[in-house]
Amino acid sequence: MKERVLIIRSSALGDVAMTIPVIYPLVEVYKEVEFYFLSLPKHKSLLLDAPANLHFIPMDKNGKHKGIKGLWRLYKELRGMNFSYVADLHGLIRSWALDMLLKCSSSCKVAIINKGREEKSRLIGHSNGVLYPLESTFQRYKEVFSKLGFETGEVFTPFCLEKENHEGSYWIGIAPFAKHLGKCYPVERVEEVVKMLSSYPTIKIFLFGGGEKEKSICEEWEKKYPHTYSTIGEGDLRADMKRLGEIDILLSMDSANMHIASL
Repeated sequence: MKERVLIIRSSALGDVAMTIPVIYPLVEVYKEVEFYFLSLPKHKSLLLDAPANLHFIPMDKNGKHKGIKGLWRLYKELRGMNFSYVADLHGLIRSWALDMLLKCSSSCKVAIINKGREEKSRLIGHSNGVLYPLESTFQRYKEVFSKLGFETGEVFTPFCLEKENHEGSYWIGIAPFAKHLGKCYPVERVEEVVKMLSSYPTIKIFLFGGGEKEKSICEEWEKKYPHTYSTIGEGDLRADMKRLGEIDILLSMDSANMHIASL
């Protein structure tokens, strides 16, 4: 039987998107190993053109995997898959519980991400004026796999999605919303930016976001301002990735769109 690696990373879309440039080159190098990515169902669409040895396991934390009973049910499902390794890129209570249960029941090797909370706290709290660079999240993901014996120097090649030629015009993407209000520029001020940019005939504006309230706001702007288009509800994540890859500049309140654009 081929060795199996369980990769755990749920949480926010941007955090999951950042795993792709690390996982894809690794999976391509270790073709004899089967990799299983455990995440929220909505994140499956991020695995575009996934290699044959990369599989997706949905974690339904609002349904059958909700709460302690649900976590136990998820553990039993995973236990039957006989994993040799667990790469915990999540590093929170839910994944720690799975790590412990799987390690105790199957003796699989487990590696957990070091998120560098202490270094970050020192930097913003009591750095005494001494500033130093922090290790990137990408490198922290790589270190988890390195602890398990999986190394690769390969570089991720961005997805090749067919792009529309817009020579002669300048395309600007604006994502005015974020999950946390503190990240957001006031909506009325963002509208002022849209109004100003839409006055230039060579500029096209594409609005990104999700949710009914956000969709309503963007559709209103689409009607009010020329060369302004709402992408909300137009298609799936692949369609958003294609459009994000076509624009010349992105103004975003949250990092998720930025990470997706980089793919």
